[in-house]
Amino acid sequence: MNIFQLFRFGDDFPSNNEVRAIGQSLLGRRRGLDLRYDCKYLGEWRYLHIRPLEELRAKLQTLTKACGIDNAVIAVRVKRMRAIRDKLLRFEGMSMERMQDMAGARVIVERVEDVYRVADMLKTDIDYKDTITKTYDYIQSPKPDGYRGLHLVLRVPHPEYEGKSVRIELQIRTKTQHAWATALETADFGFQTEMKTGAGDVAMRWYFLLVGSLFATKENTPLPKALEGVDFAELLSQFVSLEKRLTLLDQLPKSGVETRIDETEYWSSEVVRTPNGWQIMTLDIAKKTLTTIPIFENIYGQEIFVEREYDTLPDRNVAVVLMKAGDEREIRAAYPNYFLDASELVRQIDLIRWGTTL
Repeated sequence: MNIFQLFRFGDDFPSNNEVRAIGQSLLGRRRGLDLRYDCKYLGEWRYLHIRPLEELRAKLQTLTKACGIDNAVIAVRVKRMRAIRDKLLRFEGMSMERMQDMAGARVIVERVEDVYRVADMLKTDIDYKDTITKTYDYIQSPKPDGYRGLHLVLRVPHPEYEGKSVRIELQIRTKTQHAWATALETADFGFQTEMKTGAGDVAMRWYFLLVGSLFATKENTPLPKALEGVDFAELLSQFVSLEKRLTLLDQLPKSGVETRIDETEYWSSEVVRTPNGWQIMTLDIAKKTLTTIPIFENIYGQEIFVEREYDTLPDRNVAVVLMKAGDEREIRAAYPNYFLDASELVRQIDLIRWGTTL
């Protein structure tokens, strides 16, 4: 029997100690236990976030349409195994049951005012107004690396377990803010750096800080503290000088992957099924391929996801994600980094360089 088909919790919602133990296993701190065997517990813990994520996505679709934002991109995902392990290693005292972003949702809109309109509607919605526990406004107070966006942390009651809840982190960004954030991740993939976690080449990090600051100026929002008081002309001058040295606009990946759909490895062609919208995407950076597996049953999808993650965990050239968005256009818009596509960032920088409004 495939070890990943075995699940631990059964009909019981896991305790904090059980969830914490999963994280300790990922770190190799549980003696005598096989990580491969323990990974299935992670699969079930993430599976418990699927229905709350789907309900939140449906609510966000309703709210954005209600306030006249018809072209919003709305996507959800569960946190990747490697990202969980890296976060446990990076933050002293972090444990898996305390992670706020085990489940994540994102909304991408056109304008800064739309970001706050979506947040305000959620804050007054009868189903969600009491679930928001924290707000992080990185638009008014950008992160030191230049990241901007509005984050809400929700504690959502689980529809199948009375008295139990799960955390979901909701990110709301403009297209410009999203282009910056995903291009940085694309650069991390393409150049094998870790700028997202504050590491990597200093010059490249300053480059992205300058780009984020140029975008903030164009959106009339505050600059990161390191560049407070610097006017647009000086920001642009510094950027142009650094771009001449690094030539990143030419080097950044721009949709350089071969995509394919894999329906043969797990699904019988004799059975007619309709995918439920969830997909496992596997990016092989070295081969420049992106393989998508459509999911038909969420519990089985988690098993496949865990198996793929476990098999590729040591290989930093492979990234596996389980996500749900809309059609292919929306998937590409929500996760351009998995398509190695930073072209939107390049396009918006060109608009600034040649004096066109974003």
